[in-house]
Amino acid sequence: MLDIRQVSKCFGERRLFAGADLQLLQPGLYGLEAPNGSGKTSLLRMIVGTLLADAGEIFWQGKPSHLQKRQIGIVEDGGFYDRLTVRQNLEFFASLYGLRSWRLDPFTLDFLDLPYEQCSLGMKQKVRITRALLHEPELLLLDEPENGLDQKSRRLFRAWLEDWLKGRYALVVQHDHSFGKKIQIIEGRFQCSF
Repeated sequence: MLDIRQVSKCFGERRLFAGADLQLLQPGLYGLEAPNGSGKTSLLRMIVGTLLADAGEIFWQGKPSHLQKRQIGIVEDGGFYDRLTVRQNLEFFASLYGLRSWRLDPFTLDFLDLPYEQCSLGMKQKVRITRALLHEPELLLLDEPENGLDQKSRRLFRAWLEDWLKGRYALVVQHDHSFGKKIQIIEGRFQCSF
């Protein structure tokens, strides 16, 4: 269960969240919708602890979420080494979790020996998704997961995500359309359609 309690966050004079509460009690797919600049990516970063809330608490399975890194995966930009191959990058991130091997979900990466800097936007997105899944998390946070994916890859991704979700949670930020149960950010608070 993801439990967000009275979270507030400001950047200067701009308030993103004002005592926001949200509970995701059941496993499943949740889609976060809001205008640009409303705090969607900031929320994902607060859940994993790379951005601190000004007030409030976030829990995953009853414990502070920032202490649950082995149970949470996040798909976001950055953190890769351009000159290393895709395989070397994934081996590095796997080693951070103490893993010696990993599954290549959701895509079979046929470009493992390509330097990361030579990957297309779609290839990089597949690598980001794979990195988030290395440690088989229970909660997956996806920031624009279909960015750069062609239509075939989008279909494969959605089919994979539906299969992966069994008994797990996913929170997706996608600007052009909704995923799953809808959560909106309106005036610094969450409004849910479920």
